[in-house]
This record gives sequence, structure tokens and C-alpha cells, in this order.
Amino acid sequence: MPTALFSVKLMGRGTAEIESLPSYIHRCSIAHGSNVGSLLQTVERLIPNTHLCLKGKLKAKNFKPHDLVRPGKLVDELVYSFSEATGEPLDSSVLWILNTVLGRSQGEVVKGFRWCPECFGEMQRLGFESYFKLIWHMSSVAACHIHRTPLIQRCEACDCDQTSYKKVTDIGYCQECGESLSIRISGIDSDQLISSWEDLGNDVVQLFHELSLVDARSLPEDGPYKSVNDLLDYYWRIDREDIFYGALTRDQMIALSCRDKSISMLTARRIAFRLGVPLFAFIAGEASQTSGVLDHGLFCTLPEGYLDVKHKARKDHVDILKKLECAINEIEIPITAKKLCQLAGVSTGYLAYRYPQIYKDVVQRRKNYDEEEHLKAIYRAQAAALEYFFQERYADQPKSRRQAYKQLREETGLPKWTLKNAIQIAYEALNGNNV
Repeated sequence: MPTALFSVKLMGRGTAEIESLPSYIHRCSIAHGSNVGSLLQTVERLIPNTHLCLKGKLKAKNFKPHDLVRPGKLVDELVYSFSEATGEPLDSSVLWILNTVLGRSQGEVVKGFRWCPECFGEMQRLGFESYFKLIWHMSSVAACHIHRTPLIQRCEACDCDQTSYKKVTDIGYCQECGESLSIRISGIDSDQLISSWEDLGNDVVQLFHELSLVDARSLPEDGPYKSVNDLLDYYWRIDREDIFYGALTRDQMIALSCRDKSISMLTARRIAFRLGVPLFAFIAGEASQTSGVLDHGLFCTLPEGYLDVKHKARKDHVDILKKLECAINEIEIPITAKKLCQLAGVSTGYLAYRYPQIYKDVVQRRKNYDEEEHLKAIYRAQAAALEYFFQERYADQPKSRRQAYKQLREETGLPKWTLKNAIQIAYEALNGNNV
């Protein structure tokens, strides 16, 4: 079924770096040479059979980025409409857990757009279209978890916040003055880098990694309540309810165990942190299955040196990025992710974690290339097999499948079963003509 709009790819799909819905809509407006407001009204007109019916609400005001990140009737409608119009599934581009698993959490989404200039710089250098990541909208994540640099919210050259509906250039450049958003005019000192052991909102970052691996609607809606009750049962059995009640207050924890109070993102984070449970496991209802709630008395004495820290050699990320850039841009045939990592001197795990968009793009390009080469091999094999059985140049050759395979294998060097399947089809066609 043809789409009503150009098929614009959602960036970072399947990773913690996934693009946010407002970023996607703004990029769509750039791709169509339109401002955001006109595009929203066009989509409303082109996709009339909607679930909720906007009833002209898109004309009422200019919705800001934070209005388009939190789930609700309007956002659900936009996700559906743009998915229909572009053919690109967009369920994972919004904070869907705030409307399904968790309650409506106040203060979890910052106003406007935020970005990491270093991430924008890498996107531009590697030829990827710039975009705003969904995780950058979280107020608990104040710095880039990749570069450990503070996120910024306004162009340092002209103070524009990039929320204007009028789009005149790529998202990676200021819509007001045209300055690249990958440049920190004021610079940044080493003491401004956020140490990895300090609070980067690491529990939220890890949550985004976990959520990228599951379906957008797969978590049980009562998951947090199940975790609360499982934790209460555990601490009750070991006669340490005081630890459980200490996660918040006694009254609050009892209210949550009785489901008399909704669990917000902040509440979930506090309970998970204070009881030593991964945030994703808590939200998924799997708190009792984590090591954080195991009785320490179950562990045996560890051998000497078992917990010694092994210091890893520091990687030169700038040099690695240069090698990746050269390998991607200079090699004509798409290479595998493994080969790319060998050329850059890193592991596939490093590439998938630090540059997930590059990793996915390289894997997809190689997959497309392999599929195209496989089809070419099939077409070559079919052409060669038909020529063997029907062309004059092979008139003196025995018309048997074995002889055809022996002759064509030597001439073409095509894969065994690709060639045999083509010969079988041509042989059946020959017999059909002779009947």
C-alpha cells in the first residue's frame, strides 16, 4: 500500500539511542519542505480514519516537543497517523511506559529539545542524519552517557531553542542562525566532564537499553505492583520488613502494596535504587528474580583475589572514530560489522554500545548487499541453465542434469545448490516442452 508521505526512517530503532517523536515530525517537515504546523494538518487530512479523531485540535496551538513525548490521546493519535502516512512504526518513539506500566510522572520530561554536541558531530562526520534522541528528553539524564558531556538546550551562538515550527535546515544546524549544533562555542574543560561513577541517571540509561530489546507493549501493566508485593513477601520472610518500609515511608509502601496509589517513574526509581533492584526488573515485575534481594547468607566465602579489579586499557575514541569513518566511506563494498571492528581495532560490543546507529546501519547495509548478491547469483544460474538446455552452443552436450551441473559449475563457479536448483527448473521446462 503506497504511503501518503515520503518514507522517513526512524533513527536509532532497536537501540537506547532511538529518536523521539517530535524529532521525527520535525525531520519529516524538513524532508517535505514544509513547516511543522502545515505538516500536522496535512497528515490529519490525509489519514481521516483515525482511532481517536483529533477534531481539529492540531489547529488550536503549536505543540511543543515535551507535549509530543508523553503518551496520551493526542500523542497516540499522532503516532498512529504518522505511522500510517509514512509506513514507519513509531510506537517506540514516545515514553510509552508512562502511560502503561507507570503512572503519569510529573517532572520527568524537560521542556523543549536538548542535545549532545559531540553526538551531533559524530552523526555529521559519519554521514547520518542528525536527530534528537528520546533519552535526551528525560530530566534525570543531564549529560550524555556516551561522552559524559553536559546536554545543552539552546544554540550557543544565538540562544535559539530549536522548537520553532519553521524548519529551514537540517536538525543538526540552528534553525535561526545556521550555526552547527555540534560546536560548543564556549568550549568544555575536563573538569566539566561527568565522572562515570557520578549520577548520570544511569538507572534510566540502563532502562532505555533494556526497553530497546522488548516490544513497546509487552511489559505487564501491573509489573511494578507485583515487584512491590514480591519484595514485601521476601523481607517479611526474613523478618526485615524495616528494610522494605525504609524504601519510602511505611504508609507509602503499604499504599503501594495495596495498589491504593499509582507508581510514578520517580517512585519506581527510588524503590529500585534503595532495595538494590534494577529499574527494568522492578517495572517488569521481576524484582524477586534479581540478585539484589538474595540473602547474603546463601553465599560461600569467595576465593582470594576474586573481587580484584582489573584495569582496562583506555581507548582513544577520537582515533577509533577516524578509523570507522575511513572504513565506512572509503570501502565501496559494504563490509560486515565484524570486519569494520577489526579495522578500527575494537570489539563488536564496543561498536554496538557506543555507536548503535552505526552498528545497525552497517549490519543492514551488509544484509541488503548479501541479499542482492544472492539474487544476482540466482539470476545468473537460471540464465546459464536455460542456455545449456536450449541454446545451440550446447547442442552436442548431453541434456542431463548431472552433465549440466558439471559443465556450468566449471564455467560459472556459482554455489552448488543455487546452480542445482536453477538446473532443475530448466530441466523441468525442457521436459515440459518435449511432452
